[in-house]
Amino acid sequence: MSLRKNVTRLGLSFSILALILCALPAWGKGPTEKSAPPNQTNQKYQIQNGRKVGSLDRVTAKLEVGGDLIFSTGDKIDRAKMSVVGQIVYDEKTLETSPDFAGKTVAARYYHNADAVIKVEKEGKKPVLRDQRHLIGAVVDGNRRTLFSPEGPLTREELELIDLQANSLLLDRLLPKGKIGVGETWKPTNALLATLLGVDEVQTSDVQCQLANVDAQSFLFEMQGEVDGLVAGIMTQIELKAKYRFLKKRNRIDWLGMLIKETRDVGHVGSGLDVVAKLDLKVAPLANSESLSDALLAEIDWNPDPEATPLCFEPKKGQWRFLHDQAWHQTGSSDQVGVLRMIDQGELIAQCNVTTLPQVDAGKIVSLEAYQEEIKKTLGDQFGQFVYAGQKANDHDYRVMQVTVDGTVSEIPIRWHYYLIANKHGQQVAFTFTVEQDLVERMGPADRPLIETFEFVEPEVSLKEEKTAKK
Repeated sequence: MSLRKNVTRLGLSFSILALILCALPAWGKGPTEKSAPPNQTNQKYQIQNGRKVGSLDRVTAKLEVGGDLIFSTGDKIDRAKMSVVGQIVYDEKTLETSPDFAGKTVAARYYHNADAVIKVEKEGKKPVLRDQRHLIGAVVDGNRRTLFSPEGPLTREELELIDLQANSLLLDRLLPKGKIGVGETWKPTNALLATLLGVDEVQTSDVQCQLANVDAQSFLFEMQGEVDGLVAGIMTQIELKAKYRFLKKRNRIDWLGMLIKETRDVGHVGSGLDVVAKLDLKVAPLANSESLSDALLAEIDWNPDPEATPLCFEPKKGQWRFLHDQAWHQTGSSDQVGVLRMIDQGELIAQCNVTTLPQVDAGKIVSLEAYQEEIKKTLGDQFGQFVYAGQKANDHDYRVMQVTVDGTVSEIPIRWHYYLIANKHGQQVAFTFTVEQDLVERMGPADRPLIETFEFVEPEVSLKEEKTAKK
């Protein structure tokens, strides 16, 4: 059983946030909450949010998950026991916000910790955030949220490690609009729930929020209900219970506890889920953060185009890498091979296979004509006709051969885009993009950025090796 195969879309970016659903009453009051006096049921409260530009907070999130991954092997459905324990700690400075907290909110973050242990059966995995990627920009605009690093592209694994549900920039949107009394309820919009839970779309929901209690220090809210939604075109059912606290002296939500049970079907780019989990999120005021100084933040564009925040794909040994937009999802990887799938509006559009080839002498790299013959021989009866054949140089001045072929697989018309990339040292990598012919227009030029940004990674040279080379 391949761990990477079965936890591809898991990371810490879960739409699942509960470990023991019945545990809610035990911690529902939140940390250090005092006993509340009897409520004045006739009183109405106008709750004013105190977040403003320049607000600086320390956010601590603890996540525990347990349950089953569900995956198909041929005609059989299998299950694997899994668990996740994670903790994330970051400083967050608010840089932009809207008057009603429903528009765009922008923040700079510095992650002190981003730790997780993922176990599937007897295998374990510890995703990490590279040292050069601890500075993160966070943007919530409508129902779209974007995380990026001004220091360079994140990998998919890094993004999923830090892209928690209940994003701290969303907490303000959980407050009621207008005056409200104890026991009164309201419905959060489907768009807000989708953004909060990290799903692409909420189709139906009966989730309600309620002002549950008031005391001298705080307002306590509850949220619960069921959600039917879509993730990458796959159905997911979520049972949600949450409590969150608004602290009067800060005029801010300072704590949220959320429990979720999720059942998700097997998808195009990830396993199915049958899990429960628990999220505990605390937000505390921070007087100063050297990592988020005004001088540093002023030099950075914190409002990039979401389409201009690509991810970086790099195998474990780091022999090569390339950039891709977030429509491409990693579904498998080893030291020599990478597999990605392109998802658009929940539909599988194309697959990309990347394979490291043996290094050869620079003068022995195969010719374009010989490459075409190799492709034709490999496809066999599936081969139909060559659509295009040519060669050029990419952004790193590597030789790039491209061959486009039409053919059929089980009577389905298919188009393949083949690329062979080689540098002057004879290092070689092959890309194969596979797309059904009636989806060619929807794929468009989505293969080109991967090829244009591809680069071989120079091996790190030790200080000893460097001194030897200079002699």
